[in-house]
Amino acid sequence: MSVWVVGSCWSRVVFWIVNVSEWDCWIQNFPRLLRLLRLSPSRDHLMAGKKKSSLQTALLKQQSRLKQKSQIAQAAKSSEKAKAAKKQTVKKAVTIPFSPTDRILLIGEGNFSFAYALVVNPPSQLQHLPPQNITATAYDTEEGCLAKYPDAREKVNALRAKGVNLLFGVDATKLEKVPQLKGKCWDRVVWNFPHAGKCRLDLHVNQGG
Repeated sequence: MSVWVVGSCWSRVVFWIVNVSEWDCWIQNFPRLLRLLRLSPSRDHLMAGKKKSSLQTALLKQQSRLKQKSQIAQAAKSSEKAKAAKKQTVKKAVTIPFSPTDRILLIGEGNFSFAYALVVNPPSQLQHLPPQNITATAYDTEEGCLAKYPDAREKVNALRAKGVNLLFGVDATKLEKVPQLKGKCWDRVVWNFPHAGKCRLDLHVNQGG
């Protein structure tokens, strides 16, 4: 009579056939055999262990590369944000073509908005510009100017109250024929022309059409 004994070790299955008469001897030697089996891993198991170790190494390297790329991308993003913030904080310098001591002649004023901005709402650089240093002229007569531009009356009154010299009916192409301008010198002559088109009045005339 024989007895089948099945033992397993990792991926390997071992079969023994023993006689009943040899059972006692087999029982006595079983612990030693078991130790031998545990100390002798299969070739497949060794290969699997090597593959597992190689896979872990590859995964660690890949994770390291991805982390490095993420750090580089984050640094570049932070740099761009810093540059954008710097651009926002640095304001573009405004160029003011006048100084507080200039004598200024303004020609071709329509509703006198430019003269009004210089005198009533001046930039900080021109806070001390004397209104008497400004002469503002318009091509229209005073009646025509006030009729054409609804806001002109307010500006004209404010400028006169400040002491600005206002002249009407002045042709900018014939300044030598204006008695009030003869013998006078100017540091700046400003002609806001041609018509920008925001107000359509006389647009075709100003543009020569």
